[in-house]
Amino acid sequence: MTKRRFLFVPDVPYHVQATFVAAFAYIWLRAFYNDPDYLQPTPTEGEERYQIIHKNVWQSIYSIVVFMVTFSYLQPYIETTQNIWLQRAQRMAVTLMLCYFCWLIFMFNQRPDFGRETLGFLDRRLNKVITRGMHTYDDDCSFTISMIWSEMDHYYLVHWADWTLATFVLRDAYVLHFWHVFNEIIELSF
Repeated sequence: MTKRRFLFVPDVPYHVQATFVAAFAYIWLRAFYNDPDYLQPTPTEGEERYQIIHKNVWQSIYSIVVFMVTFSYLQPYIETTQNIWLQRAQRMAVTLMLCYFCWLIFMFNQRPDFGRETLGFLDRRLNKVITRGMHTYDDDCSFTISMIWSEMDHYYLVHWADWTLATFVLRDAYVLHFWHVFNEIIELSF
């Protein structure tokens, strides 16, 4: 009888998988269950607003530290090529992925309205209130070629590029699938 050596991901020891499951459980629980009023709007002014934002920012920092320590528990990065420039490019891609994931963890720990407000620092158009006249993707849900083509925009291009680049970085079907499901949950949350 052969012994199965994987829980979720083949060729990764149980203790590494258990460490990541525990770390993401901690991040998830700290994000949603530490603030009982998570879905409530952040107060607009006063000491209560400061206390809520201060608590959530420090909570985010703790969660990011847990993620980074857990990531450092992995085996050293294995170079898959002899070309020094490709090695550097791969390391830069992993570093950018880590920065992006830390940013997601930070946003994950904020209240949704404060997260939207924070995104407004990157692009002022994001702070607009959605009105009836604005375009949304649920205006017409008919499944026709003309409808699909008319809805093609930067949103689809970004998802395709994200999927393609993530396959180069992650190179594991299970982790890749989890990453994109997690990414969609984050998108729906905000």
